[in-house]
Amino acid sequence: MKKTLLLALSASFILSLPSNAKADEAVNLDEDIKIEESIEEVSLTEAKEISTYAGQTDTKTEVSTDINVHESENSEVKEESDVVINEVDTEQDYVELYNNADERKDISGWYIKDDKEDREIERIKEGTFIESKNFHTLENGKDFSFGLGKNDQVVLYDKDGNIRDKFSWDSHPFGSYGRYPDGVGEFVDGEVSKNAPNNKEDDTEIKEADSSIKINEIESSDPNDGPDYVEIYNDSDEDKDISGYFILDDNLTREHEVLPDGSVIKAKGFFVFENGIHFSFGLGKNDQVNLFNKDKELIDSFAWDGHAEGVLARGEDGKGDFVDSEASKGYSNNIDEEKMKDEKPVVINEVESSAEGGGKDYAEIYNISDNPVDISGWYILDNDPDHEKSPLKEGTIIEPLGFFVFEEGVDFDFGLGSNDEVNLYDKDGNLVDKFAWTSHAPGTYGRLKDGFGQFTDTNPSKGRKNTAFTPKTIDIETANFPGNGDIKILDNETVFDLTDLSGIDQDGEWIYGVNNKEGRFLIFKLENGEIKLAPGFTNKGKSVAFIKDKDNPEAEGPDSEGITVDKDGFIYLAVERDNGDKNVNKNMILQVQNPFDKKDKFVADKEWDITNILPDVGANLGIETIEWVGFDHINKRLFDQSLNKTFDKNDYKNAYQDGVFFVGLEANGNIYALILQDDGSAKVINELSTNLGGVMGLDYDRENDILWALADDGFDNIHTAIQFDGTDKPKVINVSAPSEMNKRLNNEGFVILPSSEKDTRDVLYFMDGTNKEDIRLASLNKAYMIDLGLEKIDIADEKEENPIYENSSEEPKDDKNKTEESKDEKSKIDPDSDSKKDDKKESDSKNKKEEKESPTASRKQSAKKIKKSSSTSDNKAPKTGVTSLSSIILTGLGSILGLGLLKKRK
Repeated sequence: MKKTLLLALSASFILSLPSNAKADEAVNLDEDIKIEESIEEVSLTEAKEISTYAGQTDTKTEVSTDINVHESENSEVKEESDVVINEVDTEQDYVELYNNADERKDISGWYIKDDKEDREIERIKEGTFIESKNFHTLENGKDFSFGLGKNDQVVLYDKDGNIRDKFSWDSHPFGSYGRYPDGVGEFVDGEVSKNAPNNKEDDTEIKEADSSIKINEIESSDPNDGPDYVEIYNDSDEDKDISGYFILDDNLTREHEVLPDGSVIKAKGFFVFENGIHFSFGLGKNDQVNLFNKDKELIDSFAWDGHAEGVLARGEDGKGDFVDSEASKGYSNNIDEEKMKDEKPVVINEVESSAEGGGKDYAEIYNISDNPVDISGWYILDNDPDHEKSPLKEGTIIEPLGFFVFEEGVDFDFGLGSNDEVNLYDKDGNLVDKFAWTSHAPGTYGRLKDGFGQFTDTNPSKGRKNTAFTPKTIDIETANFPGNGDIKILDNETVFDLTDLSGIDQDGEWIYGVNNKEGRFLIFKLENGEIKLAPGFTNKGKSVAFIKDKDNPEAEGPDSEGITVDKDGFIYLAVERDNGDKNVNKNMILQVQNPFDKKDKFVADKEWDITNILPDVGANLGIETIEWVGFDHINKRLFDQSLNKTFDKNDYKNAYQDGVFFVGLEANGNIYALILQDDGSAKVINELSTNLGGVMGLDYDRENDILWALADDGFDNIHTAIQFDGTDKPKVINVSAPSEMNKRLNNEGFVILPSSEKDTRDVLYFMDGTNKEDIRLASLNKAYMIDLGLEKIDIADEKEENPIYENSSEEPKDDKNKTEESKDEKSKIDPDSDSKKDDKKESDSKNKKEEKESPTASRKQSAKKIKKSSSTSDNKAPKTGVTSLSSIILTGLGSILGLGLLKKRK
């Protein structure tokens, strides 16, 4: 932007103000406007024409000020900068600077950006110096708020906006990118050396670490065209955490996939890295395998010349030399099968804890011996020893090399959870075998080979031979996630003492989460990336009971999977079954009207049983999520299938809480729009497909009027963006997960937080199955509508007086305020809550008509668009006799447009 032209216009407009307004408006110039598009350089003559056209006579062209304009930054690197970028770490996200000069340098006001030039400037604080030949490190979360991606850059600016240095890269480093020698050399991929001299690291010289974990077996050329794999073995007596472990072949600079958080290899156990799942390269005829831990230290390595006829395997697990051997993927290379047949003829062989399509859980056992075994009176239990035993009937025999399946609802009456176990007992109560797990398998957990191998991911094969798990192909076209792809874990240590986090929603400053045991819910907020519980809440949350269980404190409670908040602060839980009767689906909505009440145990204030108006599904495949959307956002947008027309709020004058409740069904991936009534009845007015096989989370983005849905690991955490347009064919776009999100995470809830000063919006995810590392933060572009090829749809408001309550005995509700009771309760918690609350649920401001933009248009706003700063967001009316500076500048810019002096959109 030509700053002098802008200021000339501003100055000439200010001269037109009444005298009592000039000072106030001029002082607030910097706060009142931000123009975010370039204006062509014009001549003095043209400037005079503009001034005359706007009704002014003054032709001043220069006003001295410190207005900060992005376009004033120089695009070329300033020569001979003493302070340079010296090291970049894209894992810890820091940028190290180095001072080459012989005297210290003042870097106050300097700042960095990545590949997005329009980012908000975050300056280094005043009084910051770098000593001669020394370092200064800028850290993510402290000195800048964006992440550093795998294809990115860092640009260093001085306080005047001059570029002092820049560095770009197209892949994550093995260690960090650093200059060698410091300050003057070229960037190389070397050791991490934060605030210390850089070391040039030879790719072949890798830091080694002692470990009991060893490469144990390698398949590089399966004659049956099976995948290449690398088996590792834990030669210790303790389980080992292998989170972040990865393998590489002879190319140590490859991009690599790391094992997800929570990955464990059992004591004396095996883990298999499989091509297509854990690594993306093939193993060649003359190649090698290198095993690294999460710190990128070499754990073990093995090289070979020529494919084996079978596999390359150690003669003794973890210790012996590699020999050409018969494949034993996932189990011992030197197992004494005959000894096992005598000592332990019957073993657990396969476990299903989360059957696709509503199937029952099961535990399969296998007879490895050559003789039949009588299993009369045998039974299984999970991790709860108090569950009722269901012994097998007399005369139950398992044949040699035969299978028997304990099936839920037939041979046991409890469900198998995501963090659970199976214990097999004989008729005398002796433990025969046991298997435990910490998360659902993508298929099932099974032994390879049958009866002898260690448990690994297998395809469901109830009563049949186990086979290695084959990931299903999800043939769905997806758009890239419109964000930088970075993921940040907010709870590396336990924050919530709960292991089954599911739904999540947001209202004002508070975030609401739900756990599916005992209907427990939580309320918290984020402050500088840290989780702060609401007053009165502990990390165990508060429980909600069914109305029928109000006098039964021993009741197990609802299996609550989703949560939402309405305009009055009432919360609603989406429930798919009663934990006391897990074999029966019971889709219900439970309401709590005052969730901030100090008590720890609630009984639902209202209930809606919607089981009979939704499809008949398996017990654990019911509603997983719920989202309330007020009529002011959904009216004339949604299509009412029950009336075969565009949704009209006047057709539902008695709708509960003046809104539509959306619920997502796990069984089929469909979303159902419901109208609830005060008497507990409900009606489905729309059924919508997401193109996926399951919906686990819902969130309505009120800033753009987009309904978002989320699938879990069963469908690679794919998102769905839905734009209602008043027709029976809304726009449905499937969107891939953020690039750094592990697609095998069991994410069951997400929420898009409101916009802030940043050019991105925070997105929170809840993961089921653990009590730490289950809350993740991603970033969504504020202009994601453009990324997805969508244009905002403005629905004209009807000019009518309280149409919902016309000819009705009901009193109109004031949607701008909570009920007096709710306000009083909130005031007890936070006296300033009324002034601070940003009510995303019921905004009384109208959606301004925006200029339509093509999907390929720049994200920057047009020069015609002027954005008020936060200091003027209260839209106060101007004083009598004073013309708003913003209005005058809008008029002036409109005049410029009339003369055709503005640049067209990029």
